[in-house]
Amino acid sequence: MCAEVEFKAKRWLRGGDYRGSAVVTSTCEHTFVAVFTLGEEKFAVPLAEDPACPQGREACVDRREVCEAEFSELFVEELLSGRCPGLELEVFSELQGSAEFLQVLGEEATNPHALFKLGNDRVVVKGYRLLRDWNPEPSFLKYLSGKGVSPRLHTAYRLGDRPLGVIVEFVEGVDPGSIVYSDALAYMRGEESGSAREVLSLTSRKLAEFHRLMLDCRESWCSPSTVAETDVERWLDRMRFYLSNLRLEPGVSAHLRELVERSREKLESYVGSLKLRIHQDFHFSQTLLSRSGDLVIVDFEGEPARPSWCASELEPGLRDLATLLRAISYISFFALREATGWRLEEAKAALLRGEGPVQRIVEWGWEAVEIIAESYLRSTPKSVCPLVSLDDALELLFPWFLERALYEAYYEGGYRPHLVQVAVSTLLAGIPPTKR
Repeated sequence: MCAEVEFKAKRWLRGGDYRGSAVVTSTCEHTFVAVFTLGEEKFAVPLAEDPACPQGREACVDRREVCEAEFSELFVEELLSGRCPGLELEVFSELQGSAEFLQVLGEEATNPHALFKLGNDRVVVKGYRLLRDWNPEPSFLKYLSGKGVSPRLHTAYRLGDRPLGVIVEFVEGVDPGSIVYSDALAYMRGEESGSAREVLSLTSRKLAEFHRLMLDCRESWCSPSTVAETDVERWLDRMRFYLSNLRLEPGVSAHLRELVERSREKLESYVGSLKLRIHQDFHFSQTLLSRSGDLVIVDFEGEPARPSWCASELEPGLRDLATLLRAISYISFFALREATGWRLEEAKAALLRGEGPVQRIVEWGWEAVEIIAESYLRSTPKSVCPLVSLDDALELLFPWFLERALYEAYYEGGYRPHLVQVAVSTLLAGIPPTKR
C-alpha cells in the first residue's frame, strides 16, 4: 500500500529530509518496509512500531511516529525468532537471549549501525538504505567470516533479492586513522612523532592479507580474471564521468582532463595482469584496531557514490593501495590546517603555493607512503603485484591515485560540498608525494 512518510536530517539522505509517498510492505509482526525514490536512487527503510526509539531515529508514517528498525529491540527479536515472513533470512550462527539496545554506532556513517546485547554476545545491526542491484558486503562477510580479517557474520536479511541488513560480531577497537592523524599533527608541531609507523604497516599488511584471500575466491561474484583492453576504456570512462560532474575552474578542469588522458599508457600496462574482487573503498576508517592489537576490516560496501554501471567491476589490487594512500591526503590536509589555524580556503591556497608549513606535511606524507607501499609490496602475493621496486609501484599507482581523487571530489559534491576542494587541491599539490 502507499503511505505518506517523513524523515528528517538523516545521514543516509545526505543530511537532508524527505517527505512524500512510499510503498509500504509489512515484513514482520510490528515492522514494515517503506520504499521510495529520491532523485535517481531507490531507498528501502525498515520501520518498527516501537515507542522505545533512540532520539534522532524516529520517522513518521501517515503522521504516526515509528522507529528506524535497526535501533529497535522489538525488530531484532522478531527477526531472529522467525517472525518476519516478509524478509529472507540467512542464519550463520545462532544468537540467544532477548535483545538489549546499547547505543548508536557510527554517527558519521552513511548507513545506520546499532549495538545490541543478545545473551553473552554483543552484536552490531547494520542496515542498508539504498536498494541497489550491487551490494557485495553480505557476500564478503560470508566468505571472509572466521578468516581473521573481518567480523563474524551472524545473520543477513534481504527484501526479496536485495540486501537489507546484517548482524555481525561487535569488534571493540579504535579507528586507526585517529592514531595516524595524531602522528601527522605532532610532526607538524615539531613534537615527538613516529607512533603511527606500526599502524601504517599493519593496515597495509592487512590489505595484502585480504587480497591473498580474495585471490583464492572462486564464487561467481568474486572469481579473479584477467585485465583486458576493454577494462582500460571503462576505467578512463569512469574518470571522465567524475570530471564531467565536477564544477571546477576551467583551467583546473583542463589540467585534470589532460592527466586523465595521459594515464592511458600506465593503465594499459595492467592488460594481461590479474583483476580481483577488491575492497574498493579501503581507508583507515573502514577498519578497527582491536584491543588485542589486530586490525579488522569492518566495512565492505564499496564506494557509496560509485555509479551503478561500474560498481561491480573487478580491478587490480593496486587500486586498493592507491585508495589507502589517498587517505593520507585527507589526513595531511587536516593536520596542516589544524597545526596552522588556517581556514579551509587558506589551507588550499597554501598547498598550491607550497608554502613553508606545507613542506613539513610533505615530509611526513612521504614517510607514510614509503611505509604503506613497502609493507604492501613485501606482503602481497606476486600474482597480485609482481613489482618489487617502490618507485615502479608508485608509477603504476598514479592513475589509480588520480581516479580515486576524482571519485572523492565527486562524492564530496553530493555529501559534503565544502570538501570538494580538499580532494582536488591535495591531488594537484601532490599530497602525499607519489615519487621521490
